[in-house]
Amino acid sequence: MTSVGTLTWWGAAGVEVAVNGRCLLIDPYLQPLEARADYICLTRETHEHCHEPTLQRLVAGPRFKQLLAPRSCTVRSRLDVPVPADARDLDFVDPTRLTVMYPKYTRHPGRQYPETTEIELEGFRIEAVESNEYDPITVLGSELQGKRYRPDDGQLWPAATGAFVGPGVLPALGYVITEIDSGITLYHPGDLQEPFDRQRELRGRIDYMFLPMATLEGAELTVVDNVRPRRVIPIHYRLATLDFPIPLKIAELRLATTDLARGRPRSWVHPDVYRREIHAMMAAHWYPTPSRPLDRIREITPLLEENGAEVLVLQAGYPHAMPPRGV
Repeated sequence: MTSVGTLTWWGAAGVEVAVNGRCLLIDPYLQPLEARADYICLTRETHEHCHEPTLQRLVAGPRFKQLLAPRSCTVRSRLDVPVPADARDLDFVDPTRLTVMYPKYTRHPGRQYPETTEIELEGFRIEAVESNEYDPITVLGSELQGKRYRPDDGQLWPAATGAFVGPGVLPALGYVITEIDSGITLYHPGDLQEPFDRQRELRGRIDYMFLPMATLEGAELTVVDNVRPRRVIPIHYRLATLDFPIPLKIAELRLATTDLARGRPRSWVHPDVYRREIHAMMAAHWYPTPSRPLDRIREITPLLEENGAEVLVLQAGYPHAMPPRGV
Protein backbone atom coordinates (compact mmCIF):
# COMPACT_ATOMS: atom_id res chain seq x y z
CA MET A 1 0.00 0.00 0.00
CA THR A 2 1.26 3.47 -0.87
CA SER A 3 2.15 5.61 2.12
CA VAL A 4 1.38 9.32 2.22
CA GLY A 5 3.92 9.91 4.98
CA THR A 6 4.65 8.90 8.56
CA LEU A 7 3.59 9.72 12.09
CA THR A 8 5.92 9.17 15.02
CA TRP A 9 5.08 9.52 18.70
CA TRP A 10 8.25 10.41 20.61
CA GLY A 11 6.87 10.14 24.15
CA ALA A 12 5.08 12.78 26.28
CA ALA A 13 3.01 14.89 23.84
CA GLY A 14 5.71 14.92 21.18
CA VAL A 15 4.56 14.00 17.67
CA GLU A 16 6.36 14.14 14.33
CA VAL A 17 4.51 14.44 11.01
CA ALA A 18 6.67 13.75 7.95
CA VAL A 19 5.15 14.17 4.49
CA ASN A 20 6.74 14.86 1.10
CA GLY A 21 10.11 15.73 2.59
CA ARG A 22 8.61 18.19 5.08
CA CYS A 23 8.77 17.63 8.84
CA LEU A 24 6.41 19.18 11.39
CA LEU A 25 6.94 18.60 15.10
CA ILE A 26 4.41 19.14 17.88
CA ASP A 27 5.72 19.67 21.43
CA PRO A 28 9.18 18.19 20.77
CA TYR A 29 10.76 16.92 23.99
CA LEU A 30 14.23 15.34 23.89
CA GLN A 31 14.03 14.65 20.17
CA PRO A 32 16.91 12.50 18.85
CA LEU A 33 20.04 14.49 18.09
CA GLU A 34 19.66 13.90 14.35
CA ALA A 35 16.08 15.22 14.32
CA ARG A 36 15.33 18.09 11.98
CA ALA A 37 12.21 20.23 11.74
CA ASP A 38 10.77 22.57 9.15
CA TYR A 39 7.90 23.61 11.40
CA ILE A 40 7.22 23.33 15.13
CA CYS A 41 3.91 23.75 17.00
CA LEU A 42 3.78 24.22 20.77
CA THR A 43 0.61 23.74 22.77
CA ARG A 44 1.45 25.26 26.16
CA GLU A 45 4.18 26.66 28.38
CA THR A 46 4.95 23.79 30.77
CA HIS A 47 8.31 22.05 30.67
CA GLU A 48 7.45 18.94 28.63
CA HIS A 49 5.49 20.88 26.00
CA CYS A 50 7.81 23.87 25.62
CA HIS A 51 11.17 22.21 26.24
CA GLU A 52 13.60 24.99 25.49
CA PRO A 53 16.82 22.91 25.35
CA THR A 54 15.27 20.80 22.60
CA LEU A 55 13.83 23.84 20.85
CA GLN A 56 17.14 25.72 20.86
CA ARG A 57 18.75 22.85 18.98
CA LEU A 58 15.91 22.49 16.49
CA VAL A 59 15.51 26.16 15.60
CA ALA A 60 19.25 26.40 14.95
CA GLY A 61 18.95 23.69 12.29
CA PRO A 62 19.26 24.52 8.58
CA ARG A 63 15.73 23.33 7.78
CA PHE A 64 13.85 25.31 10.41
CA LYS A 65 11.34 27.81 9.03
CA GLN A 66 8.61 28.65 11.58
CA LEU A 67 7.54 28.03 15.16
CA LEU A 68 3.90 28.41 16.24
CA ALA A 69 3.19 28.88 19.95
CA PRO A 70 0.57 30.20 22.36
CA ARG A 71 1.40 33.52 23.99
CA SER A 72 1.96 31.79 27.32
CA CYS A 73 5.22 30.32 25.96
CA THR A 74 6.57 33.85 25.43
CA VAL A 75 5.94 34.91 29.06
CA ARG A 76 6.43 31.58 30.84
CA SER A 77 9.14 32.89 33.17
CA ARG A 78 6.57 35.31 34.64
CA LEU A 79 3.83 32.74 35.19
CA ASP A 80 3.04 30.83 38.35
CA VAL A 81 3.07 27.49 36.54
CA PRO A 82 5.54 24.56 36.61
CA VAL A 83 8.39 25.72 34.37
CA PRO A 84 12.16 25.62 34.95
CA ALA A 85 13.75 28.48 36.84
CA ASP A 86 15.88 29.37 33.80
CA ALA A 87 12.98 29.69 31.30
CA ARG A 88 13.90 32.06 28.46
CA ASP A 89 10.46 32.76 26.95
CA LEU A 90 11.61 31.64 23.46
CA ASP A 91 14.00 34.60 23.21
CA PHE A 92 16.33 32.42 21.13
CA VAL A 93 13.85 32.24 18.23
CA ASP A 94 14.17 34.76 15.39
CA PRO A 95 11.05 36.97 15.83
CA THR A 96 10.31 36.68 12.10
CA ARG A 97 10.10 32.91 12.54
CA LEU A 98 7.85 32.94 15.60
CA THR A 99 4.07 33.17 15.21
CA VAL A 100 1.92 33.58 18.32
CA MET A 101 -1.34 31.70 17.82
CA TYR A 102 -4.80 32.03 19.36
CA PRO A 103 -7.72 29.60 19.11
CA LYS A 104 -10.09 29.61 16.16
CA TYR A 105 -12.29 27.07 17.93
CA THR A 106 -12.94 28.32 21.47
CA ARG A 107 -14.66 26.77 24.45
CA HIS A 108 -16.61 29.95 25.29
CA PRO A 109 -19.49 30.91 22.94
CA GLY A 110 -18.95 34.25 21.28
CA ARG A 111 -15.28 34.59 22.15
CA GLN A 112 -13.18 35.54 19.13
CA TYR A 113 -9.58 36.60 18.75
CA PRO A 114 -8.42 39.25 16.27
CA GLU A 115 -4.93 37.72 16.28
CA THR A 116 -3.70 34.77 14.19
CA THR A 117 -5.93 31.73 14.60
CA GLU A 118 -4.99 29.81 11.45
CA ILE A 119 -2.05 29.85 9.09
CA GLU A 120 -0.91 28.15 5.90
CA LEU A 121 2.67 26.97 5.73
CA GLU A 122 4.37 25.09 2.91
CA GLY A 123 2.12 22.07 2.45
CA PHE A 124 0.25 22.42 5.76
CA ARG A 125 -2.84 24.34 6.85
CA ILE A 126 -2.93 24.79 10.63
CA GLU A 127 -5.90 25.89 12.75
CA ALA A 128 -5.60 26.50 16.50
CA VAL A 129 -8.14 24.93 18.85
CA GLU A 130 -8.51 25.94 22.47
CA SER A 131 -7.26 23.34 24.90
CA ASN A 132 -7.67 23.94 28.63
CA GLU A 133 -8.22 27.49 29.83
CA TYR A 134 -7.65 26.44 33.41
CA ASP A 135 -5.68 23.67 35.08
CA PRO A 136 -7.31 23.03 38.46
CA ILE A 137 -4.76 21.65 40.90
CA THR A 138 -4.85 21.26 44.64
CA VAL A 139 -1.53 22.50 45.94
CA LEU A 140 -0.52 23.17 49.49
CA GLY A 141 -4.03 22.71 50.81
CA SER A 142 -5.89 25.01 48.41
CA GLU A 143 -7.14 24.78 44.83
CA LEU A 144 -5.40 27.00 42.32
CA GLN A 145 -7.03 27.75 39.00
CA GLY A 146 -5.55 29.49 36.02
CA LYS A 147 -2.20 31.12 35.47
CA ARG A 148 -0.81 33.85 37.70
CA TYR A 149 2.00 36.29 37.10
CA ARG A 150 4.96 35.55 39.30
CA PRO A 151 4.93 37.58 42.52
CA ASP A 152 7.19 40.60 42.82
CA ASP A 153 9.63 38.60 44.92
CA GLY A 154 10.23 36.23 42.01
CA GLN A 155 8.87 33.19 43.83
CA LEU A 156 8.61 30.08 41.65
CA TRP A 157 5.54 27.89 41.26
CA PRO A 158 3.57 27.13 43.34
CA ALA A 159 3.42 30.58 44.87
CA ALA A 160 -0.38 31.08 44.77
CA THR A 161 0.03 34.85 44.89
CA GLY A 162 0.46 37.57 42.31
CA ALA A 163 -1.82 39.10 39.70
CA PHE A 164 -4.26 36.65 38.13
CA VAL A 165 -4.19 36.33 34.34
CA GLY A 166 -7.86 36.24 33.44
CA PRO A 167 -9.79 33.95 31.08
CA GLY A 168 -8.90 34.16 27.43
CA VAL A 169 -5.63 36.03 27.88
CA LEU A 170 -3.24 33.08 27.66
CA PRO A 171 -5.24 30.18 26.20
CA ALA A 172 -3.52 26.83 25.85
CA LEU A 173 -3.83 25.35 22.38
CA GLY A 174 -4.39 22.26 20.33
CA TYR A 175 -3.94 22.18 16.56
CA VAL A 176 -5.85 20.85 13.56
CA ILE A 177 -3.20 20.17 10.93
CA THR A 178 -4.13 19.39 7.33
CA GLU A 179 -1.56 18.12 4.86
CA ILE A 180 -2.84 19.95 1.81
CA ASP A 181 -1.85 17.56 -1.01
CA SER A 182 -3.26 14.41 0.59
CA GLY A 183 -6.05 16.03 2.61
CA ILE A 184 -5.06 14.02 5.70
CA THR A 185 -6.04 15.95 8.82
CA LEU A 186 -4.73 15.47 12.35
CA TYR A 187 -5.94 16.87 15.66
CA HIS A 188 -3.50 17.29 18.53
CA PRO A 189 -5.55 18.67 21.46
CA GLY A 190 -2.65 19.57 23.74
CA ASP A 191 -3.30 18.89 27.43
CA LEU A 192 -7.05 18.72 26.93
CA GLN A 193 -8.96 17.81 30.09
CA GLU A 194 -12.59 18.05 29.06
CA PRO A 195 -14.82 18.32 25.98
CA PHE A 196 -16.46 21.51 24.76
CA ASP A 197 -19.19 22.23 22.20
CA ARG A 198 -17.16 23.62 19.30
CA GLN A 199 -15.16 20.42 19.00
CA ARG A 200 -18.21 19.06 17.19
CA GLU A 201 -17.36 21.34 14.26
CA LEU A 202 -14.42 19.02 13.61
CA ARG A 203 -16.66 16.00 12.96
CA GLY A 204 -16.01 14.37 9.59
CA ARG A 205 -12.62 16.09 9.19
CA ILE A 206 -10.19 14.30 11.49
CA ASP A 207 -8.25 11.26 10.26
CA TYR A 208 -5.98 11.00 13.31
CA MET A 209 -6.69 12.33 16.79
CA PHE A 210 -4.03 12.17 19.48
CA LEU A 211 -5.46 11.33 22.90
CA PRO A 212 -3.56 12.70 25.94
CA MET A 213 -3.90 9.90 28.48
CA ALA A 214 -2.50 11.92 31.39
CA THR A 215 -5.22 14.57 31.31
CA LEU A 216 -8.31 12.97 29.76
CA GLU A 217 -8.79 9.97 32.02
CA GLY A 218 -12.53 9.50 32.50
CA ALA A 219 -13.48 11.84 29.63
CA GLU A 220 -11.93 10.00 26.67
CA LEU A 221 -15.19 8.67 25.24
CA THR A 222 -17.00 12.00 25.48
CA VAL A 223 -14.20 13.86 23.69
CA VAL A 224 -13.89 11.24 20.96
CA ASP A 225 -17.66 11.32 20.49
CA ASN A 226 -17.47 15.10 20.10
CA VAL A 227 -14.81 14.87 17.37
CA ARG A 228 -15.54 11.42 15.86
CA PRO A 229 -12.09 10.88 14.35
CA ARG A 230 -11.31 7.90 12.14
CA ARG A 231 -8.29 6.87 14.18
CA VAL A 232 -7.20 7.60 17.76
CA ILE A 233 -3.57 7.48 18.93
CA PRO A 234 -2.96 7.56 22.71
CA ILE A 235 -0.10 9.84 23.81
CA HIS A 236 1.19 11.53 26.98
CA TYR A 237 2.00 8.42 28.93
CA ARG A 238 5.21 6.64 29.78
CA LEU A 239 6.35 3.03 29.58
CA ALA A 240 9.15 1.60 31.71
CA THR A 241 11.01 0.02 28.79
CA LEU A 242 14.66 0.43 27.92
CA ASP A 243 13.93 1.72 24.42
CA PHE A 244 11.42 4.40 25.49
CA PRO A 245 12.70 7.67 23.94
CA ILE A 246 12.36 9.82 27.09
CA PRO A 247 14.29 8.19 29.92
CA LEU A 248 13.24 8.83 33.49
CA LYS A 249 16.35 9.26 35.63
CA ILE A 250 14.53 7.83 38.60
CA ALA A 251 17.73 6.93 40.47
CA GLU A 252 18.39 10.65 40.82
CA LEU A 253 15.05 11.31 42.52
CA ARG A 254 14.54 11.29 46.26
CA LEU A 255 10.85 12.07 46.62
CA ALA A 256 9.39 12.51 50.09
CA THR A 257 5.99 13.99 49.32
CA THR A 258 5.30 14.07 45.57
CA ASP A 259 3.41 11.44 43.56
CA LEU A 260 5.61 10.30 40.66
CA ALA A 261 2.72 9.66 38.25
CA ARG A 262 0.72 12.87 38.55
CA GLY A 263 3.19 15.24 40.20
CA ARG A 264 0.77 16.11 43.00
CA PRO A 265 1.77 16.41 46.66
CA ARG A 266 0.59 13.39 48.64
CA SER A 267 -0.30 15.57 51.60
CA TRP A 268 0.19 19.11 52.84
CA VAL A 269 3.85 20.01 52.57
CA HIS A 270 5.92 23.13 52.89
CA PRO A 271 6.03 24.90 49.49
CA ASP A 272 9.82 24.85 49.41
CA VAL A 273 9.88 21.05 49.74
CA TYR A 274 7.29 20.51 47.01
CA ARG A 275 8.95 23.05 44.72
CA ARG A 276 12.34 21.41 45.16
CA GLU A 277 10.95 17.98 44.32
CA ILE A 278 9.07 19.18 41.25
CA HIS A 279 12.17 20.86 39.85
CA ALA A 280 14.20 17.71 40.50
CA MET A 281 11.53 15.72 38.64
CA MET A 282 11.70 18.08 35.67
CA ALA A 283 15.47 17.66 35.54
CA ALA A 284 14.96 13.87 35.55
CA HIS A 285 12.67 14.14 32.47
CA TRP A 286 9.49 13.41 34.41
CA TYR A 287 6.07 14.26 33.05
CA PRO A 288 2.53 13.27 34.15
CA THR A 289 1.31 9.82 33.13
CA PRO A 290 -1.35 7.35 34.24
CA SER A 291 0.19 4.77 36.54
CA ARG A 292 -0.97 1.85 34.33
CA PRO A 293 -1.56 3.43 30.91
CA LEU A 294 -1.79 0.28 28.81
CA ASP A 295 -4.49 -1.11 31.09
CA ARG A 296 -6.48 2.08 30.63
CA ILE A 297 -6.00 1.95 26.85
CA ARG A 298 -7.24 -1.65 26.76
CA GLU A 299 -10.22 -0.66 28.91
CA ILE A 300 -11.40 2.17 26.65
CA THR A 301 -10.54 0.65 23.26
CA PRO A 302 -13.83 -1.29 22.81
CA LEU A 303 -15.82 1.82 23.72
CA LEU A 304 -13.92 4.02 21.27
CA GLU A 305 -14.27 1.42 18.53
CA GLU A 306 -18.02 1.27 19.13
CA ASN A 307 -17.93 4.98 18.42
CA GLY A 308 -16.32 4.35 15.03
CA ALA A 309 -12.69 5.13 15.91
CA GLU A 310 -9.83 2.74 15.23
CA VAL A 311 -7.37 2.80 18.13
CA LEU A 312 -3.69 2.73 17.14
CA VAL A 313 -1.21 2.13 19.95
CA LEU A 314 2.12 3.30 18.59
CA GLN A 315 5.50 2.20 19.84
CA ALA A 316 7.25 5.38 20.86
CA GLY A 317 10.06 6.33 18.51
CA TYR A 318 8.90 4.14 15.63
CA PRO A 319 7.20 5.70 12.55
CA HIS A 320 3.69 4.72 11.53
CA ALA A 321 2.98 4.79 7.80
CA MET A 322 -0.12 6.81 6.93
CA PRO A 323 -2.23 5.35 4.09
CA PRO A 324 -4.03 7.69 1.70
CA ARG A 325 -7.17 9.32 3.03
CA GLY A 326 -10.17 7.00 2.93
CA VAL A 327 -8.09 3.81 3.15
